[in-house]
Amino acid sequence: MQESFGYNAPAEVTNLEFKSQWARKNSTEDYAGVVPQSAKLMSWQYAIRIILVGGLVPLFVYSSLAMTRKTTHLADGLWGGTGIKIEVGSKSATVEYDCANGSILGPLSVDKKGHFNWHGTLVREHGGPIRSDEVAKQEPAIYAGSVKGDTMSLTVTLARTNEAIGPFSLKRGSAGRLRKCL
Repeated sequence: MQESFGYNAPAEVTNLEFKSQWARKNSTEDYAGVVPQSAKLMSWQYAIRIILVGGLVPLFVYSSLAMTRKTTHLADGLWGGTGIKIEVGSKSATVEYDCANGSILGPLSVDKKGHFNWHGTLVREHGGPIRSDEVAKQEPAIYAGSVKGDTMSLTVTLARTNEAIGPFSLKRGSAGRLRKCL
């Protein structure tokens, strides 16, 4: 009984001859023992794939771990500066400006470098009497900056208009210096 290698061999070819012819036909070497250019190209492509996968996978894993930032909660208490005062609580903060007020939502976390980007609101105030039917207009705001030791640098950006308010420099434990609208 003759072995089958994907097609039937002629009856005059012995099993050994058939295997030899089949091996030559399906190898990467031609009959003179020379590797054709296409086989060399395929082996280089395979090697490059191995290098890329073997090198890039650990790089991506490392970079994703490095991007996972450790955050710490800003301690509760008072922060103040010229024209601003922030009262930090465990889950939010209230902000008072010379002629505005606001709030910061969620726990106030800073990354390992002291940077933060908090979301909140800002309400503009005005001088003079407040009408009984006047409704305060809250604007979404982004409170961004950094904390280094007992000093906070802060810029507030109104989300809809991209208007920047600040920068402010605040000190921990200070009530700040406010000049309220009259």
